[in-house]
Amino acid sequence: SYHWLGDLLLTQQNWDEAAIAYQRAIELNPYNPWSHHNLGLALTEHGKLDEAVAALNQAIGLSPNQYFEFYQNLGNALSKLHRWDESLTAYGSAIELNPGHPQLHSSLGSVLVQLGKSDQAVASYRRSIQLKPDDPEIHEKLGNVLRERVQVDLDQAISCYRRAIRTNPDNLENYHKALGIQSNDPELYLQLGNTFVKQNQLDQAIIFYQIALQIQPENYEVNAQLTSVLEKQGKLGSRE
Repeated sequence: SYHWLGDLLLTQQNWDEAAIAYQRAIELNPYNPWSHHNLGLALTEHGKLDEAVAALNQAIGLSPNQYFEFYQNLGNALSKLHRWDESLTAYGSAIELNPGHPQLHSSLGSVLVQLGKSDQAVASYRRSIQLKPDDPEIHEKLGNVLRERVQVDLDQAISCYRRAIRTNPDNLENYHKALGIQSNDPELYLQLGNTFVKQNQLDQAIIFYQIALQIQPENYEVNAQLTSVLEKQGKLGSRE
């Protein structure tokens, strides 16, 4: 039959011919959900994603809430179209039908990352790892989202310290906390140097200006401030 021919062509990765075979099968028997599903697979691989989504939805319409693969592959096609909310729903339906499938939880986690729901993504990846502890790809995905979440927290912390420094530039503790997170920021060393200048601790100011220049040698403002301090100390000739 055309359906089995389509299956054969699918295993041979002959996507275009497989799609044609499944379409012929559907013409002869439009009520076989697997013909629609497999047509959706062939169309997905062939890059015809909108048509694939239509075929997969047709399969689900003929056999709702029975086969997790229908929802999984619908989620895959929708993800490729960046239709994240719909993909989320599809993967959720697949998990309801097969909660012990690790790839479903991993795929759901990836969609949650795209939707900015990092806490839920972490939970999905961890569930996937519980089901398949030795899959390096899922561990990598979990590591990535945890790192990104930490980076967001650190960026927010830096922003808070910067606001604190602008409000109270004489509080040295905030500089040290900020530099503990972002040690290669020349602007922080410049501001710290300026604070020491105001406190007339010129040797300390020079140290921090020089650190700023090691990071960003062409920074005009740092060069100007360092030159000014060295002139005050009569050390301009000794500057390298």
